[in-house]
Amino acid sequence: MSKFVKTLLRTTIILSLFLINCIEEKENPQLEVFEISLALGQVQFVESTSTGRLNNIAWEHILGGTGTITFTNTDISQDYVFDVQGDQLASASYKLPQGTYDISLDLSSTNTTEQFLPVTATLNDYLIVADEAIEMSGDTNFGLVLLNTQYVDQTVTPTFTVNSVAAEMVLPTGGSYYYVYVIDGTTGDLSTVESVYSQTLTQSVTVAAKNIYGYTLELNEASDIGGISVLLSDFTVNETGISFGPLDLSQDLIAYFPFNGDANDASGNGNHGVVNGATLV
Repeated sequence: MSKFVKTLLRTTIILSLFLINCIEEKENPQLEVFEISLALGQVQFVESTSTGRLNNIAWEHILGGTGTITFTNTDISQDYVFDVQGDQLASASYKLPQGTYDISLDLSSTNTTEQFLPVTATLNDYLIVADEAIEMSGDTNFGLVLLNTQYVDQTVTPTFTVNSVAAEMVLPTGGSYYYVYVIDGTTGDLSTVESVYSQTLTQSVTVAAKNIYGYTLELNEASDIGGISVLLSDFTVNETGISFGPLDLSQDLIAYFPFNGDANDASGNGNHGVVNGATLV
C-alpha cells in the first residue's frame, strides 16, 4: 500500500471519528442544571353550616409527617425520588437538569386523626428552564375540627374520640383554637371540660374531606342555672394556605446532580436519585 493511500485512509478515519463525536454531542448535549424549590397553594377548605357567632377566623395549615417527592423527567423517563419531612419542606431545594417534569408530593396518611394536614400535590408537564419556586395545588382527604379556647378548662386537653380511641387536640403556642385533622367519613366525639362548672361536654361530629368544623363554648343564658352549651359555630375561615417557599435559592441545598454517568447526589447529603429505564452519558 502506497504512502499516499495510507495517509488518505488515516485522514478518513480521523474525519469519521470527528463526525461521530459531533453527532453524539448533538444527540446528548450537556444540559444546564437549575435549582428548584416548591410552594404549595391553598387546599380549598370550606366552612360547615352552623349557627354560632364567631367570624373572620384565619387558619394556616400545619404540616408534618414523612413522605416522598418525585421528579420524573419525561424527556428521558427518569425518576428522582426523595424522602421528605413535612415540617422541613420550607428548607428544601433541588438541582435538576433542564427538561419537562411530572412532579408529585406525597405526604398522605392512613391514620384516622393527625396533628398535621396530610396532603398530596401533583404538577404535570412542567418545563424547567430557570431557577425558580414552583407552585403546586394541594389536595387532602382530611377535614379539620377546631375548638375555641373560650371557657375551656385548659388543664384538661380536649379530645376527639373514634371507636373508643381518644386523640388529643393540639393548641399551638399562642393560639386561640385547639385542632385535630380527621380523615374523610369519620364520626367521632369532641369532648372538653368547661372552666365555669367543670362539666364535661361532648359533641358528635361527622367529618368530610376539606371541610372545617368550628366549635365554641357559649354561656346558655336561657338556663336557670347558667349552664354552658357547646355550639357549632359559623366560623368565617380565611384559609391562608400552606407555604414551602419561595426560598432563597442560595441556601439549604438538599441535592446536586451533575449527571456524570449516574444519578448520585454530589452535594454530600447522600440524597442519591434512582435511575429507572434510562442510560446516563
